[in-house]
Amino acid sequence: MATKIKLENEIKKLQNELDAYRNGERVVDVIYPNVKKFVQWEEMKYSLRSLEKNLTVVKFRILIVGELPEWINTDEVHFIPVEYSGETPRIDILHKHMAVINHPDVNEEYFWMNDDIYLINKVMYADLCLPVAVNDLNSKAPMLSLQTVWGRDNLRSLKLLQQEGLPTWNYAVHIPHRFEKSKVKYLVEKYNMLADPIVLEQIYYNYWFKDFLPYWSALDLKNNQGFCINRPYPNWENMKAQMKVKKYLNNSEGGMSEEIKKVIMKLFPDKSRFEK
Repeated sequence: MATKIKLENEIKKLQNELDAYRNGERVVDVIYPNVKKFVQWEEMKYSLRSLEKNLTVVKFRILIVGELPEWINTDEVHFIPVEYSGETPRIDILHKHMAVINHPDVNEEYFWMNDDIYLINKVMYADLCLPVAVNDLNSKAPMLSLQTVWGRDNLRSLKLLQQEGLPTWNYAVHIPHRFEKSKVKYLVEKYNMLADPIVLEQIYYNYWFKDFLPYWSALDLKNNQGFCINRPYPNWENMKAQMKVKKYLNNSEGGMSEEIKKVIMKLFPDKSRFEK
């Protein structure tokens, strides 16, 4: 468990970083991976609008790694071209992480987003830094199916965590994740992750934050992290209640529908500087 001194040092470090961002001395790098063949809708457009609306306390810049949408304003967005590897999703994502890591203009610290994550209330730098878990991966194991790529990759990740004597918190939460270049690179090389599809969030947070209990993401309204729309016609009253208290809204592939699109468009009607 974290000692008082370790916790105080971590808080001091974050406070110093926050002061630097507030003073404009540092800029937050926000990374979006993009593969055109997997795009369902214009999710990224609205995700970017949500950032401009609700990430206002720090200066940030947007980088897209992979393929560039046609509607992007290239004067405001940095682009790192990476071809789709055609391999398992986990390995393809790691190729994109490595492109970010090897790019000299990207900061040591970066935040990994997805096109279907929307900031629905004000978000601070400290929010982005929180290590957030949804449950214990070990307890979830019986529900992970070997018949799915996601299930197999998580079970493989769980086995590695157990072999290494690491915690098994489930950090595969669909919210922004904070990474450091050197730490990602170290793990990719140590565990040969470009050949073995390990879920990066699982090994990264359980390895580098093994002494800290995570914050929790759940549908409980007392929790202020994210919530996911998993079906095209959710419980609208519950969704409204969630949106009052949560930081992030996201949707699974099966959670996208014309009704959900209307909700998102109504939330973020104003064009952002990232669009042509």
